[in-house]
Amino acid sequence: MFRSQDDPSWLFCMSRVLGVETMLGNRHLALGNRVAAFGNGARTLGGRRAELKNRVPPREQSSGVRERSRRVEEQSPDVREQTRREKEQTHPVKTQSPAQRPHHPRQTPPIHPTLSAKSYTSTHKKNDTIKTGKYSSREVTNVYNEPIFLQPEFKERLWGGTKLRELFHYPIPSDQTGEAWGISGHANGPNKILNGPLEGKTLAYAWDTHRQLFAEEEGEEFPLLVKILDSSKTLSVQVHPDDTYAREIENQNYGKTECWYVIDCEEGSEIIFGHHARDKQEFAAMVENEEWESLLRRIKVKPGDFFYVPSGTIHAIGAGIQILETQQSSDITYRVYDFDRVGNDGEKRELHLDKSKEVTTAPHIDPEIERSYTIQAGLKNETLAEEMYFSVYHWDLDGSSQVLKPDPYTLVSVLKGQGEVLIDGQSYPFTKGDHFIIPATVEAYQLKGKASMIVSHSNKA
Repeated sequence: MFRSQDDPSWLFCMSRVLGVETMLGNRHLALGNRVAAFGNGARTLGGRRAELKNRVPPREQSSGVRERSRRVEEQSPDVREQTRREKEQTHPVKTQSPAQRPHHPRQTPPIHPTLSAKSYTSTHKKNDTIKTGKYSSREVTNVYNEPIFLQPEFKERLWGGTKLRELFHYPIPSDQTGEAWGISGHANGPNKILNGPLEGKTLAYAWDTHRQLFAEEEGEEFPLLVKILDSSKTLSVQVHPDDTYAREIENQNYGKTECWYVIDCEEGSEIIFGHHARDKQEFAAMVENEEWESLLRRIKVKPGDFFYVPSGTIHAIGAGIQILETQQSSDITYRVYDFDRVGNDGEKRELHLDKSKEVTTAPHIDPEIERSYTIQAGLKNETLAEEMYFSVYHWDLDGSSQVLKPDPYTLVSVLKGQGEVLIDGQSYPFTKGDHFIIPATVEAYQLKGKASMIVSHSNKA
């Protein structure tokens, strides 16, 4: 609706508009004054900086550095090159790649009593470890062009002794140490890795997360376990189940087929290997009646003997024997007879008679093993067993071997002597008591030295 200029309400509205405009104009003026003041301040600061620059010549306080730089610039190119070489000789630059740095497992594993875990850490290849501690499968595949050295796990046993220390210089935990697990991914004693990007991790971890190292072999667990046993007393008479029984009854992935290589023994030592029962019924009756002398089959042994022990075989290692055992990765044992011994708790150890009767093979059948050997260059390769779960060889090295390839990955336990693994021109020394794996990521390698070793590989792949 139109209003006259004489209308009081209209005059009031106009006065309000004029007041707002006046207020906005004043604020705009004030803002302009502040901007001008800021510009003056910036010019003042610039002037002070210029004054300071003229007053203090740059880097004048480092005249020693400037003088040395001037002298270097005035030198001829030949003199500068000589100076650089002298500096590198005095303070060499550490720019070696992981493959160029020397690896000496003998110096590093805590298995040798003269060197502690701390000294191992200080001498090993720390630059191989990414700071995050995490590796992709591709990174591990690219880096592990070298053996994987492992730290043994020791097991105290009622029948154990001190030979693991005397023969291999292992720092055993007590004078009743019966086993050194040299290559193991088993939950009861997985080995720690001593070198490379997985240093400090376990073999079980490597199997779970970096299967390329093992040629993508299938299976929930690392399939084999290699150990050295020292029996100062006779072990219990025992038997192991096969894979089917282990899965159905024990909820374990593997039964236990094993084999033994006799490293050393006292004269007259013997093992229990098999039984004389004609069938399962007679076996059960002889066990119930404790007819041990009639039931058990005893065999004399000497260094270098080899025995293949399938699941279901009654067996026991006698006193005074040291063996290297290659087996499926299983720790299931059923005791049949324990010579009425008592454990450290003062109680007789548990027997497993019902399960033993179920899994024992009766009648006993000796497995047929035909040992054969070949010699190529400086390596004598003796085949001990080529069976369902594993193949096992005894290698005698005297000089340099031919070029070898992992099959598809190779397990090595050094029993005597020393030598080196040569991969792409790099040397990786080993000595008696070392255990290592040549992973599938190594295309080829050679051995050099004088040594005796037990070598094996899985036949699952």
